[in-house]
Amino acid sequence: MRNIGDMQYFLNISIGSQIFRAVPDTGSFELVVLSSKCSSACGTPSTLYTANQSINYRAGVRSVTLQYGSGLLLGHEAYDNISVGPFRSSSLAAFWEVVDANMPLLLRNSFQVIFGLGPIPADVKILSPEQSENGYAVLLENLNLSRSQYSICLGQQSGSPGYLTWNDGIPETLPQAFTSLRVEPSGYWMVNMKNLRIGDRVVACKSGCGAILDSGTSLLSAPSSIKEDIKMLVASMTAGCFSVLTLPRLYFELDDHQFSLAPDAFLARMTGEDPDKLFEAPSAGCQVAMLDVQMKSNLGDVFILGMPFFREYYTVFHQRTATEPPKVSVAQATDQCLATMPSAKASFDSQGRRPAVRHLDASKIHIAPWVQNARITGHLQETGTRHLLPQGKSQHGALWKQKSTQERSGVHAPVERILREMSTRA
Repeated sequence: MRNIGDMQYFLNISIGSQIFRAVPDTGSFELVVLSSKCSSACGTPSTLYTANQSINYRAGVRSVTLQYGSGLLLGHEAYDNISVGPFRSSSLAAFWEVVDANMPLLLRNSFQVIFGLGPIPADVKILSPEQSENGYAVLLENLNLSRSQYSICLGQQSGSPGYLTWNDGIPETLPQAFTSLRVEPSGYWMVNMKNLRIGDRVVACKSGCGAILDSGTSLLSAPSSIKEDIKMLVASMTAGCFSVLTLPRLYFELDDHQFSLAPDAFLARMTGEDPDKLFEAPSAGCQVAMLDVQMKSNLGDVFILGMPFFREYYTVFHQRTATEPPKVSVAQATDQCLATMPSAKASFDSQGRRPAVRHLDASKIHIAPWVQNARITGHLQETGTRHLLPQGKSQHGALWKQKSTQERSGVHAPVERILREMSTRA
């Protein structure tokens, strides 16, 4: 996967004969494609999917609104031949072709496709030309990967690429290197976390909380009050950026197994400004590089183990099978993104590998759309959140135009009202 400033990673996806950047989103399981029909609302039209350039493009009859935080996407059911790496859809694959949007995040990002890699529900209906009623556009199903496993690992050196490996069987060939984690039934790759601490100082999760493994979020995240506690503790221990070499590691337990991250996972030299205000204005020198995201779940407070986790750990995501629920397998990783035994990792570290201060641009922070939503609502929302619209409605575009005008003028119509109006107007 291509690395942009250690803050964004993309893979290539081919739709028809057109190639696009796709962001792997472990918080959803559908395929969403930004279309040139979306005009300037989705970015530069020349970089977006153009239906009339594909001879196999097929339009469906359904429309859907996809809710991401304070923004909405209006998608139309569509089909085309799609391939990712060596895998090609066995027939025309379904996707939601975004034809309009009210989501400023799109204008700041350089992707054209959201590729859902989250846990696929057992009873999900797959969208097809013959079955569009309440169906979902699950590309993994069309690629015959819906019951397989894939791994993600990000290179440890600044600027190095990331790797997404399909059908990765290394947990079976090197089982002694991997720890298996149970996934909570939340619709996300969420596991139980306990005793978050820096060195021997516990700062959170004494009685348990939730941790979502998300390769699409640039940094670690924590609730506001806990992030402040971490900042105060780190401030009492640091003396400039060289402290990244002397600070204790960040320890935590996932499903009762011990894990840790080096100080460069949560301390960095920041520049730029985060337009989403999830990260405070950068200060001189190094600072705690964690996002401020307040959200609750059935496990309590929720933390995000974002990109820094995947630089330290080789992580394999197992989709559910006919007999097994989804799970995650984790091993320590070398700087070449190879799974390794813990003893080999310790030896490698003793030979001279040290945490290095990262220079990160806050304006390039990437967060998955589901994080935006959780930030607004304060809790995790069920994956696949959307609203199917009745067939044959002719005023969807007019309503989007009305909402867009309201947003530009500073009038923010509630999402629920917009959805209600789009459903009831003929």
